[in-house]
Amino acid sequence: MIAIVNYGMGNLRSVQKALEHLGATTHITSDPADLHAADAVVLPGVGAFGAAMQRLNDAGLTPALQRAIEAGKPFLGICLGLQLLFESSSESPGVAGLGVLKGRVVGFAETPNFPLRIPHMGWSRLRLAQPDCPLWQGIPDGAYVYFVHSYYAVPEGDAGLPPPSLRFPPLREGNRAGAQFPPLREGNHAGGSVPPACRGNLKEGVQSIPADSVSPADTRLQEGVQSIPANSVPPVNTRLQEGNSSLITAYCDYGVRFACAVGVGNLYAVQFHPEKSSDTGLQILRNFLAVVGVAPCCP
Repeated sequence: MIAIVNYGMGNLRSVQKALEHLGATTHITSDPADLHAADAVVLPGVGAFGAAMQRLNDAGLTPALQRAIEAGKPFLGICLGLQLLFESSSESPGVAGLGVLKGRVVGFAETPNFPLRIPHMGWSRLRLAQPDCPLWQGIPDGAYVYFVHSYYAVPEGDAGLPPPSLRFPPLREGNRAGAQFPPLREGNHAGGSVPPACRGNLKEGVQSIPADSVSPADTRLQEGVQSIPANSVPPVNTRLQEGNSSLITAYCDYGVRFACAVGVGNLYAVQFHPEKSSDTGLQILRNFLAVVGVAPCCP
C-alpha cells in the first residue's frame, strides 16, 4: 500500500487516481501510523512552505515522515513536497523544514531583474543530470513537464548546476526520489515536444530559457555531494556527505537554472507535477512503482 500524505495542501485525488490507474493500491491519510505501515510514501503539496510545515507538525506527521525515509521506504515528493524536504525556505523565514536534505528553498523573485513571469506556470523541458536515475527510465532528455511554482530548492554544497552537456554517473541503487513538476498533464514524451493540444498552456514569457542564455554563475559545476547506498541510509540531516556527487537528478532553465528533481537512496522528489504531465508523467509514476515493487497494470 502507498500512503499519500494528507495535510490539507495538495492535489491528493489527482495523484491517487494516477497511481491507481497504473495498478497501485493507495490510501490518503493524515495518520502517522499509516506511514509506518505503508510500503511507500508520497508527499504531494501546493501552497506555502510555512503553512505546510505547521500542518505537518500539528498532525504529528513531521517525525513520521522522517522515520519513513530513514527506514528505507520508497518516498516520492511532488512540488511543495520536494521543497519541504529541505531545511528552510525564504518564503517562510524562521520555519524549519523536514531537514531530510541539506539546503534551502529560494524564490525566482530573489534573482535581480528576473526576466520571466512568476509563478513559473506551464511546460518546460526536463534536463536529465542523472539519466540512470530509476525515475527517468524511458524518459528522453528534453521531455516537457508541467510546472506551477515560485520557489525552488538549492541543495547545500551546490556551486551551481551543470551545463546541458554534462552527464553524471548513476545516482543510486536505492529508493528515494522527488520532483518539482506534475506528471499527468505532460504530453507525449517521445519527441520531447509539447503536444499540440497542450500548446495553449504556454503563455508569453512562461517557457524554458535556451541553455546558452543562462548566466555562467548558474552553470558552475557542483562539488562534494553524492548519493548514499540504499543499505546504509544515515540519520536525518547527515545524508549529504563530503566527497559525494550531486543529488540533483534533473534540472530546468527558467530565467535561472534550477534543480527540478532530486534523489538519494530511497528518496525521490520532483518540482513539477507528474500527475498532470500526461504520458511523460505517467511513465515517471510507473517508474516509481517499479522501485516500490508494484507491477504496473497498464503499458
